[in-house]
Amino acid sequence: MCANYSRFSRSLSRSPTRLVPKRQRTSPRLQPSGQPTRSTASCSPAENSSEAQSSDDERAISIRLRSGEEQKIPRSQIRSMNRWEPAPVSIAPSANFSRPEFSISFGVGLAYEVAGINFAARFGHVEAYVGLGVASLWPGGASFGSRLFLRDDGSGFFLGVNLAAHAPTIVYGYGFFDDPVIYPSSGFLGWATLTPGYRFVWGKLFFQVALGAGIYYQQTSCPTCTPDIGPTQQHSLGFLPDGAISGGLRF
Repeated sequence: MCANYSRFSRSLSRSPTRLVPKRQRTSPRLQPSGQPTRSTASCSPAENSSEAQSSDDERAISIRLRSGEEQKIPRSQIRSMNRWEPAPVSIAPSANFSRPEFSISFGVGLAYEVAGINFAARFGHVEAYVGLGVASLWPGGASFGSRLFLRDDGSGFFLGVNLAAHAPTIVYGYGFFDDPVIYPSSGFLGWATLTPGYRFVWGKLFFQVALGAGIYYQQTSCPTCTPDIGPTQQHSLGFLPDGAISGGLRF
C-alpha cells in the first residue's frame, strides 16, 4: 500500500497543484464495522522497511547457484564487482611443496637395481628416488633419478628419468656386457634411461608400470696388464632397454 502511495505522490508532484475548497472535503469513509479506514499517508516504520525491502528486491538480480538455491544480489554490489582490481600476489610456497610426500616401493627394473627397493620423496609434480637392489651388491653401486608427474597429487602418467653408477672390482672372467677381461681389473658401469609410465593410486597404496630404453656405459681397466697381453683399458657404449613393475606405500 505504501508503495502505491509513494508512486501516487510522485505523480502528484509532477502534475500542477490543485486547491480543493474546504467545503468539498469529505470525511473518511466508514467501513462496515464502523471504523474509519486508515489513511494511506500514515505508514508505520515496519511498512516503510518492507517498502524499502521490496524496492531493493526489484533492483536485485536473482542468481541460481549450483546447489539449486536462488540468491539475490543487489545491482550496486554487481557494479562494484565489475570494477577491475589487481589480484594480490603471494610468494608463499604452495601446500604441495611445503609438505613433501614420502613413499617406499618394491619392484623390478633398472630403477630398482634389477630387483630391489625404492625410497622416494615427492614435491608436487616432481618425485626423487634412490634405489638399492641386486646390482647394488654386484657390480656394487646404486640407482637414482626422478619421476615427473602430470598431476600434482603423484598419480597418473609420469616420465621416469633413471640413472645409476657402479664401481666394481672385476675378477677373472668377462666384463659387464660380455667384454673379455683376462686379468683382475677395476671398472665403472653406469646407465641413463627414460621410462614413461602410469601410477595407479588407492589411498596410501599405489601400483605403477613403466617401459622405455636408454644407454649404458662401461669402462674396465687392468693396472697389472702389459701391452703384449692385451689392452689395459676398455670402453663400451650401447643401447639398453628398460622397464619397471612395482608397488608401494605412500605416507
